[in-house]
Amino acid sequence: MKDLILVTGGDGKFAKVLKSKNKILNFYFATKKECNILNVNSIEKIIKKTKPRMIMHCAALSRPMNIHEKDIIKSIDINIIGTSNITKVCKKNNLKLIYFSTGYVYEGIIGNYSELDPVKPFNNYGLSKLGGECAVRMYKNSLILRITMTEKYCYSIGKQGQESLGILEKSFNAQTEYFLKKHGVTSGMKVLDIGCGLGFMTQIIAGLVGSDGKVIAIDNNENQIKAAQARTPDNLNIEYKVHDIYALDAFS
Repeated sequence: MKDLILVTGGDGKFAKVLKSKNKILNFYFATKKECNILNVNSIEKIIKKTKPRMIMHCAALSRPMNIHEKDIIKSIDINIIGTSNITKVCKKNNLKLIYFSTGYVYEGIIGNYSELDPVKPFNNYGLSKLGGECAVRMYKNSLILRITMTEKYCYSIGKQGQESLGILEKSFNAQTEYFLKKHGVTSGMKVLDIGCGLGFMTQIIAGLVGSDGKVIAIDNNENQIKAAQARTPDNLNIEYKVHDIYALDAFS
């Protein structure tokens, strides 16, 4: 039988991906009930039961993103103390530890970061995951993976979806505005925003170019354009159009 890998957060998003993609490795997906990372005895119990050679630590508090601002105690408990407990148990039992961290530990401005780039979290979620990293790095038999999971667009969203989009908008607006200013978007410019989606960045650009400038925002999805128009204030100089980037020659 192949050596077993114990996965914490066995009922979470990363675990679901591993379950669907894995064809080779021998995983045991421990649920929250089976493995309470805030309780060292619970972690020891599941290790005794499964006898793994390695722990893949995926359990974490991530969404909704504003929970890390509203309840920092919960964020610290799960992402920092819980990860510290996993690290201590791995050390005690001489187990390899793979920790699923996040790209949110970076500033989020330039993109395409490497592990050699300096860390500078821009929100409490990033800080909490970096705190977990600090514990893991103290244990030499470990590996940290900074992973960012992308999510599919949903064109028809309910109240919870709208709230999530609002949280994302608040999280990224400051970094987006800084990036645009740094690369020369200023008052009076005329800007073409290709693939505008729901218009988050479009509105930031419009604010930077001001009333003397203009933003023409295009997307090939009519539903996206309608949603962007619906959420755009009247005082912003934005013209939305349904258009395909591959037909820009015909654009007018």
